[in-house]
Amino acid sequence: MKTNFIFYITLIIFAQNINTKFQSKESSLDFIVNELVELNMDAGTPQEKILSLLGNILKSTDTGEHIAKKVFTGIQDRCTRGQDKLTSFVKKIKADILRDQSKMSDSDDKIKKIRKTYDKLKKQIKEAGESVGKLIKRFKKEVSEFKSYQIEASEKLDVIKRLKDIILDELVNGSKPGAFIQVDKFQSTVNELQTKMKNMDSQGLFTPLLSTLVTLASEGNFTNQKILRKILGLLNKIKNNLESFSKKHEKDFTKILALIKKQRNLKISEYHDLRKMQAEAASNIKFHAEVKAHANSSLGLLKSQKLKKDKELSQWKNICVKEKSLGNGFMANCKNFVKAIKSLRDKIVNK
Repeated sequence: MKTNFIFYITLIIFAQNINTKFQSKESSLDFIVNELVELNMDAGTPQEKILSLLGNILKSTDTGEHIAKKVFTGIQDRCTRGQDKLTSFVKKIKADILRDQSKMSDSDDKIKKIRKTYDKLKKQIKEAGESVGKLIKRFKKEVSEFKSYQIEASEKLDVIKRLKDIILDELVNGSKPGAFIQVDKFQSTVNELQTKMKNMDSQGLFTPLLSTLVTLASEGNFTNQKILRKILGLLNKIKNNLESFSKKHEKDFTKILALIKKQRNLKISEYHDLRKMQAEAASNIKFHAEVKAHANSSLGLLKSQKLKKDKELSQWKNICVKEKSLGNGFMANCKNFVKAIKSLRDKIVNK
């Protein structure tokens, strides 16, 4: 019963707190109590009973005020904790936003840097490919030129051999009867060799020498065995030099081919290494692009979350301010009510 009475008084005081803003003085609780006391006095109720009634009202009001103070203090504590929690959450979201923005910026920087490397590698790959192509062309050209040289050297050795054969034949048979037949054969072979020499490379080392000897042999010297012997001696020397030169040329050709192959293989290896590096750069660009996309997606969610929590924090603050204002108003009304009752009690005592 006592608890119900206290609760009742508390509700009355709370109602008084609300009603004071909208009702006239005649509707206030202290005015009603004052009217109630006057009514009891007019009815001849003993002073002791009236003072006891006022004492009970003060006691209930004091108890209600104590309870209300605990309630509003608890509300303010919850408001503070909730506000701190929301503030902490918003702070964390801000930190996460800065983290994702940093990730995006960092990814952009890395992508730009790797892109430059990628473009540089692309240029180097093109140059390496062109170098391989040039080395392959050079290799084919060297092989072709060597084959051409071998054919021509073989033809020159054939010219030397045939010229030696007809000179030796002339030296052996030149003084025998029927030598005029040998003259025709000699001249015919020399003419054939002259024609063959015209088709050879005039820039070659041995071509002018052979051409001169063939010409000497054709200018009526085929009957002069002394000149023929000298021509034969020169032919042997040219043959030896040509064979020696051919062997050296073949060795040089082998070295050149080996060098070209080595350079080509190095360039091919470099080409493949560059392609691997380019593939790695492309993979890194893709990776950082994915990191950026993920950070951007996370950033969008975080910004949306922040707006929601900012709004929630603002609403929470407004509620807390209103609760505090309500609590302060309630406690102020309690004090005013107690003051009015005490004043009424003092008035009755001093009457």
